[in-house]
Amino acid sequence: MAKNGGSVKALAATGGRVFSAHQDGRVRVWRVSRRSRSENAFKLIAALPTARDYLGRVFRQASYVLTMARRSHRCLCIEHADSISCLAIAATVHNATLLYSGSWDRTLKVWRIADLKCLEYIRAHDDAVNAVAASAGIVYSGSADGRVKAWEKGKASHFFQAILVARDGVS
Repeated sequence: MAKNGGSVKALAATGGRVFSAHQDGRVRVWRVSRRSRSENAFKLIAALPTARDYLGRVFRQASYVLTMARRSHRCLCIEHADSISCLAIAATVHNATLLYSGSWDRTLKVWRIADLKCLEYIRAHDDAVNAVAASAGIVYSGSADGRVKAWEKGKASHFFQAILVARDGVS
């Protein structure tokens, strides 16, 4: 993989694709193919959000959010306003595969891998999101605020389920 978009913060892989999270707030999608038994070839096929995502939302005011990461900075709800720190992949009960990206902008984004579309953004924490894991219809996010939150996948979106707060003496 070529150096592009600042330092790589996280990686996830599924179905012949590798997803790399970057300091510039973008997720890059790479296709992996075998050149020979000992060599893989990586080809950049997309950067998320895609140009199609931007075109579909850029003229709609409701698509913009005010971010806490940068003072008075407005960005599209489909883009991260700060470094992406973590990635996770999970299959849904409806046979879709989702990619979750967590960012220092305090949000989680949910991407459908089949068409690389941003399905949802979640204002997840009061501080940077540093970890994300997904299993059996639930996504867990960990933050610099010391909390782990659980988000359950509903029919249309994720909804908050529980908070686990780190306590002194627990490791």
